[in-house]
Amino acid sequence: MARVTCGWETIVINKAREAVAPGFSIHSFVNTLSRKHTVVFLSGAALFHVILLISQLPKRVTRFDFSVFYASAVAMRHGMNPYLVDLRQFGDPLHLEIWPLIHTTSTPTFLLFFMPLAYVSERTAYWIWFLLTIVALAVAIALMIGGTESGLPTPLKWVLLDAVVLYSPLNDHLAFAQVQILILLMLVLVMRWLAAGREISAGLVLSLAIMLRAFPLVLALYLIITRRWRALLSMTIGLVVIGAITVGGVGWHIVRSFIDGAALTMSHHPVSLPINVAIGTFITRLFWYLFGPALSSGLESARKVTVILVELVMLGFSLRATLRTTLGRDSSLRAYGLWVVVSVMLSPIAWIHYMVLFLIPFIQITLAAHRGSCGPSAMWAVVASYFLIALSIGLREPSRRLGGDTLYFVIAECAFISVLLAYFAAYRFAIDDRILDPVSPASCS
Repeated sequence: MARVTCGWETIVINKAREAVAPGFSIHSFVNTLSRKHTVVFLSGAALFHVILLISQLPKRVTRFDFSVFYASAVAMRHGMNPYLVDLRQFGDPLHLEIWPLIHTTSTPTFLLFFMPLAYVSERTAYWIWFLLTIVALAVAIALMIGGTESGLPTPLKWVLLDAVVLYSPLNDHLAFAQVQILILLMLVLVMRWLAAGREISAGLVLSLAIMLRAFPLVLALYLIITRRWRALLSMTIGLVVIGAITVGGVGWHIVRSFIDGAALTMSHHPVSLPINVAIGTFITRLFWYLFGPALSSGLESARKVTVILVELVMLGFSLRATLRTTLGRDSSLRAYGLWVVVSVMLSPIAWIHYMVLFLIPFIQITLAAHRGSCGPSAMWAVVASYFLIALSIGLREPSRRLGGDTLYFVIAECAFISVLLAYFAAYRFAIDDRILDPVSPASCS
């Protein structure tokens, strides 16, 4: 127990810590990670990982998903509709990997945002996109852990930075040159500005994230539940304004084709892949594993009903958790990370690289664990999710060679279990109403 310096308040806090974590102290666990030899080891591993990643990047210039982004932008530059035209006619001359994604599924706003890169070579465009991604990641991490308000000692900040660099979904994201890191930065800004009472700014940034990738629209439910009406209104206005700019920039015929292009993401092939970690697609695969991909009309109806019921149950638990945070206002934003996870799980398609957004609840929970305001179950779930996705990604191909398709699918589906663990961690954190923050000297009388 800590030395009593502030009277009965400190005694109560320390007693509460002992009651919350018998036999295991989150605080001591985090402190163990902050030891000098641990920091040196993790930083060395992170540095080696970065060097290895950078050495592989030149080979990714013509590969998915950047190749499709670039070919779509080139098609638009030539006045073509990337949702209808075969992108191979633009990608093949540049040796870009296109098949089987012969049409884009990105939002029109994202294509408008990306289109300036079509006026430079694919290699130059790739490195500009990569640098933009790295800057966005650096700013997002700095906003979450870099300031003095985080209360983290410098060694623990290094541990968190190393953990971010070594997070397997981040490696997937950088390999595919995806856009979710930009969404991460936007959602971090939304969180920061909601905490600061800047709801109009938060709503506008959220509207941009929605127009770029659609699935953050689920966070509108969070704004409604927590009664952040100004943020909701500014988000709505932002959607209208950005939508008008998009129509003016790309043309109504391209916007109208987006729905048909997006429907391709719900085809059998993307849904069948275990690296698709959306809850609906996971349930669909369970039906296919049990009954085969050609479901009867009765089984197909049962599948659809099951998906809807499971999603409603998850929304119900998330609503319950949010309403428990300061009568639903969630002034500390403990439930915000939960809804970030929900937005990914409810997306029709959610690849593993979408999990970079889980850095928001993971860092929230780690900060709370350091302060002593987080129960052990949430932190353990974070650790389990972090390592399970690494094992799933690293072992899925070796498992196919060793045990065939059955073992491969078992290992690969652990990616969804990792997502479930992330949801559990964020849920437990949101409903943990025990305030165990140390009493500051300023509060002592």
